[in-house]
Amino acid sequence: MSSTVERRKSTQLMKKSSSDAKIHKSKSMINIVKPVTMSKQAPGTFKEDKYDLKVTLSAQQQLNNFHKGMVWDYSFNIDGTLLATAGKDGKIMVWEIVDGLVKKEVKTIFTKHTGEIVSVIFIENNIICSSSTTKELFVWNAINGEQIKTISIDDVCLCLKYCKENKRFIAGLLNGQVFCYNTDKYEQIREYDVHCAVTAVEIYCEGEEATGYIVGTLEGTILALYDYDDKMQLVKTSSLKEDILISSIIVNVKDRICYITYANNKVIIYTLIDFDMISRYKGMTTNCSSITPSLNDDMTLLFIASKEGGIFVFPNMPVISKKSIDIFGVKLNLFVTDGKPIVHVCYIPKTSNILLIDCDGSASIFTLKY
Repeated sequence: MSSTVERRKSTQLMKKSSSDAKIHKSKSMINIVKPVTMSKQAPGTFKEDKYDLKVTLSAQQQLNNFHKGMVWDYSFNIDGTLLATAGKDGKIMVWEIVDGLVKKEVKTIFTKHTGEIVSVIFIENNIICSSSTTKELFVWNAINGEQIKTISIDDVCLCLKYCKENKRFIAGLLNGQVFCYNTDKYEQIREYDVHCAVTAVEIYCEGEEATGYIVGTLEGTILALYDYDDKMQLVKTSSLKEDILISSIIVNVKDRICYITYANNKVIIYTLIDFDMISRYKGMTTNCSSITPSLNDDMTLLFIASKEGGIFVFPNMPVISKKSIDIFGVKLNLFVTDGKPIVHVCYIPKTSNILLIDCDGSASIFTLKY
């Protein structure tokens, strides 16, 4: 069974019943070949205007036996010196990053979860919070694997995000609950009930005290919440005409926009102020809900993989206009393992390198030039 089919099947189970939701397992073999970058590229264009975007990638590193099977989630620490990968094998691997490359010997392996790992996030430089198909969150030390705290929750946690500015992290659950925790004692300080499976979350900070939350659901609804009177309070909701799962949310506070990834092959940019749609990144065919995009450090480029092979690179062009704009990015035709679609395009912090992980857990690192 392919990873795409597995993910879609797990999504169908979510719709049926949260208590019956299970992720099906199958064995995956790793066979990494030398990464190949093809020279043909398609120029990105507006419908009414044009822009030039030239991007090249050069292979730097192959990672043999990087992760066994599908990687559902990954996270870098704040310094960009550690990488955590987690997935269907039930293990979380912590890797050291040196000069933009991954040390081939894994630093820490965390095996205390039962079931597949669903989400993982660094909540401090060396502290990780992770969730699996069981109803609990584990907080643990990335350096030695020591477990710090177990947080009991009411259902499976599908997504986690951390905000370094106010030192809080947020969890979205299959039953529609959203919880916010501090990083002092890892205690719950906020909660909100969406009444629909939460498939993506984001937390951000504007100024010293203003905290915002964005929640995406299985049915494609976006909820914007803010802190008022020590509570999460709903400010606005937005949804497309069709019910499409939201798989990822990224906030760009600098430009006051957010990138919402849907499971029907589109990334839509909304304003943080009014949640108006300002542009759509189109042209890629995503791998359903397993696709996650990433931004480079200066937030000028967005990367996302395509299930047909290769990755797409889009310029960050937060143009506020009365009419939304369709943007078609540059496609780079490359594979980590021949014929296997790339799932994660991970920009390594404070470097010019990106880590590509395919659906079998194979990986390679490329240097980006643009």
